[in-house]
Amino acid sequence: MTEPEGNPANRSSTILKIVVTAALVRLSPLFPFTVVNDLFGLTPVHPLPYVLASWVTMLPGTAANVDIGSALGDGASRGRTSPTSSPFRRS
Repeated sequence: MTEPEGNPANRSSTILKIVVTAALVRLSPLFPFTVVNDLFGLTPVHPLPYVLASWVTMLPGTAANVDIGSALGDGASRGRTSPTSSPFRRS
């Protein structure tokens, strides 16, 4: 892995910028994860800060998807009298 050149302050500043950029890119739905992963693999950031920044910034989207799915499931099950009447449940 290529390390940023210069003193340690410059190195940590560079890594911080990359982590912040990774976090902002993860929050944007415009960039596919595969492309982002490949491009950030070319940067000098260590995997742990990148993974942590990605994990933290993917949580809001995950929570939104769970909430939307739950709301859709609640709406689809209205009017049914039994939870066993789900179209996905095997008899």
